[in-house]
Amino acid sequence: MTLPAPLERIEYEGDVIILCPTVSFLVFRDVLETSSPYFWARIHHRPEGEPPDNPLEITLREDNVDALRLVLKFLHGVLIDWYDPWPFDVMISISKMWYKYSCSAFLNPEAVVQRCLAAIPEIRWTVCLMYKMMVAAFWLDNDAWFRHASRKFALTVSRRALEAVLQMDPELPRQLEVDITTMRESYLEMCIRNIDRIIASAHNDIGEFQGHEPPAEECLTCSTVTDDVGTLFCPLCDALLYPVTVCSNTSRLHILLNSLEKNKLWPLMDLYELSIGLIGARALRMLPPTHVCGGGSDCKLRDAGRRIVVLANWMCDFMGEDLSIVHKEFEDDILCVYSNEMG
Repeated sequence: MTLPAPLERIEYEGDVIILCPTVSFLVFRDVLETSSPYFWARIHHRPEGEPPDNPLEITLREDNVDALRLVLKFLHGVLIDWYDPWPFDVMISISKMWYKYSCSAFLNPEAVVQRCLAAIPEIRWTVCLMYKMMVAAFWLDNDAWFRHASRKFALTVSRRALEAVLQMDPELPRQLEVDITTMRESYLEMCIRNIDRIIASAHNDIGEFQGHEPPAEECLTCSTVTDDVGTLFCPLCDALLYPVTVCSNTSRLHILLNSLEKNKLWPLMDLYELSIGLIGARALRMLPPTHVCGGGSDCKLRDAGRRIVVLANWMCDFMGEDLSIVHKEFEDDILCVYSNEMG
């Protein structure tokens, strides 16, 4: 396949970022049979005196250049600090497997981690999923939840991932000449240190985020609510806790949702990731009733009293049993499945 000519080329601290159109058609050709207005960022790491290595592909909305810069800061601050050279040889591109394992991360995090580790037994998956979380929090324009969710996700996934990796390779600590406690603590400290650094840098480059601290957390298993936002697991059933509220009335998510009526077009993958896959189904239920529909003006599914949640059909296939959780969360709303064409 002939790639389109680059539309923009950005130099970033030794990395070359080439932006091209129709990323969905190029990257997701086997699952999404039509192109959509995404941009394609191929990030090449260039060691001293060496040609570009294999690319890591990420998808971003074409009008969200600031998010691209934020992701670059994360990749540069975490991956390059942690690994030398950059481990492109074991990292996969965002593709069918990426969405299969990452979209339901907040619905069933333990199962997702296990599936990720089964596919690629590398702790680097933690970093991949965490940076996706950070991009989602950036979209929500909420600094407090950005920090809170990233730290929680880093701790939760790193603990499970590290334990699983050590089960597969018990000799890893000895090979690295560290003990297991030091290895675990060092990894978590690295995650939190870089999160704090990225937030500080993002404030300078992008401007102040608007948001508020999550007021409480709720267990989706037994419905226990706690106001201790630092608690990772439910005190009753030990399941992972979730922020009850993740965005304010002036958040970017609100603005994007409210613009649907006017624009009629919507990147469905972004909607799914932000509202269900990454911040949890309960988060969207906290928003006031609004139209959420990828259809045109003649869409027959509009209903002013209830939300309309649009899912891509290939995501339904990927979600499998997890999709029943989504149906339950939106049982009072209209849930329709998006096919290959708008409307």
